[in-house]
Amino acid sequence: QALKVNSGATGYEFGAVAGGKVLQVVTGSTTTAFSYGSASFADTGLTATITPSATSSKIFITTAQMGFTETIDPRVVGVRILRNTTTQVVNSQITMKTSGVQTRNPTTLNMIGLDSPNATSATTYKTQVNINGNAADIFLQQNSSASTIVLMEIGV
Repeated sequence: QALKVNSGATGYEFGAVAGGKVLQVVTGSTTTAFSYGSASFADTGLTATITPSATSSKIFITTAQMGFTETIDPRVVGVRILRNTTTQVVNSQITMKTSGVQTRNPTTLNMIGLDSPNATSATTYKTQVNINGNAADIFLQQNSSASTIVLMEIGV
């Protein structure tokens, strides 16, 4: 129950809260080292699966990944979240560079998205990356650093 304004807007009353509730939270993580250097998108190994309780539910997605390139020249890295391997939920580009080959200063590849899968079956979300530019690789989950994905089912 929550305190809310009554129907006549003259006072407060207790009543049921409608919508916007977090119904479940699922997390996934990986520490498997990943390196890649192509303009085609590739799976990073970061994935999680959630089974929504209603077709009207929304899925709030957050990811946290750290990566670097071994070049001092900026590289444009494409990052995206996919639902069930084909439906793009979030698509972004991040410019990454390091101050030198030996320093490997990491860049965050964090994303936030809201999806409406319209399903009550198991739904998988995963991240993918690509890199544009001259033959430089992107490195994720190096030295056992963890990447995480959090899925929250929001009831509406």
